[in-house]
Amino acid sequence: MREVEQIYFEDAAHAGRVLDFFLMRKSSKNSAELESYYVRLVDPRHAHTVIGAVEGMPGVAEAAPVVTR
Repeated sequence: MREVEQIYFEDAAHAGRVLDFFLMRKSSKNSAELESYYVRLVDPRHAHTVIGAVEGMPGVAEAAPVVTR
């Protein structure tokens, strides 16, 4: 897709560490168990195009824009 600049993968271990950091706690056993992909777009206004392409695909639980600013 021309709209995609870069794709990031977050494994369950990293997601758990990030969650623990934001909740200001020591490592927990109940960390996040999901893996995620984050897609950086050339133009974030085209997020609906990428979301429409992946929604409903096997293994996709959710597709939503992430607002960083």
